[in-house]
Amino acid sequence: MSDIAKITKLLHDESLERQMAAVIVLGELCASGPDVIHGLLRALSSDVPTLQRHAVSALSRIGARELAVCAKDALLAPHVRLDALTALRLVVTMSSKERAGSGAKPGAPFVASSGASGEHAEAHVTEALIEIASGTDRVLAQSALTTLAGLELAPEATESLAALVAHPELDRARFVIDQLGRRKAPHGTRVLIDVVRTLDRRRAEFAAGALTGNDDAVAPLAEALLETKDADRAWLMRNVLRPNAKKVPAPLREKLLERAMSRFGTGERGWEPLLDIVRDADPEAVAEALRALARKLQKQDQVAEALAVWRRICASDRATAEDRSELAALEGGGSRARGLRLRRRATTLVAPEPQVELAAKGQGRRSSTRTTNDGRPTDRRKVAR
Repeated sequence: MSDIAKITKLLHDESLERQMAAVIVLGELCASGPDVIHGLLRALSSDVPTLQRHAVSALSRIGARELAVCAKDALLAPHVRLDALTALRLVVTMSSKERAGSGAKPGAPFVASSGASGEHAEAHVTEALIEIASGTDRVLAQSALTTLAGLELAPEATESLAALVAHPELDRARFVIDQLGRRKAPHGTRVLIDVVRTLDRRRAEFAAGALTGNDDAVAPLAEALLETKDADRAWLMRNVLRPNAKKVPAPLREKLLERAMSRFGTGERGWEPLLDIVRDADPEAVAEALRALARKLQKQDQVAEALAVWRRICASDRATAEDRSELAALEGGGSRARGLRLRRRATTLVAPEPQVELAAKGQGRRSSTRTTNDGRPTDRRKVAR
């Protein structure tokens, strides 16, 4: 039995003094390994504050990198790997508190292991955690994700984490989506927009919620709204964009308005979400566009379509007296036109007048005029045979 193994065995001794001595010595030696980690965690769960502090110090000396290697080792028993993850999360939390107390910049990278460069060690740790988070063991995966939540991730690590948004297990995917939304990294924002556009309804709803309030997502999400033909996805995007409608770039608003008018005029679905965004930013521009569309439809004799547009205008707070007059005139004109068509149709269904037949029969008669002896004419008629 090695000296480290003998010292580690003392962590389970009944004597508190021997446990304390073992924890301190293991910390000074920076000893690691499954048995050491398990024993230090056991000391950490004791009711003695002094023993707990020394256990925390010993775990931090092991370093996050070594803890991550242990947690990633698939040959170890699941409970051993879980111990390593628990210790790693403790080290991450402690490091964050130390940075906060030292006045370090909030965005500074987490130095995952002493004796190695921060960037290299962090990459090693995050890669191991993401691999565990993608595994089949749900308990280990959840612990790995919780640990990742306390790390400042490099862009490449964010990309690896983003791959989990399509994980078959919905709860795991939701956790990752929430993390990407909180971090607001450029790549994570693009991933969330793709989730809204392409993945199933539940994930799309989670991603839409994660994007709410993210100013960097406004322009790309407006472009996605412009391109999508899925009405349900369009409404999701509209709900995210409405609070920031005025932050949508003006050229994009013009395109959204043009597309909305095109769809409205042709009876195509999906115009309302686009129009809502533009109206929240520039209601007067929307009212003018609707008036132009209504008059265009009237010139093309599309009365029903024009009526729908005028009614939309008059239902808004931008309607004028002239707009209401236009609507009333079109509705009245439409009623007169319908009445005229009905009268014409009724005329064609009426039976021929009887006198027409009598006149036809009268064409078969002829009259002859005779004179009397004194030469006066008579009114005598003779029916032709």
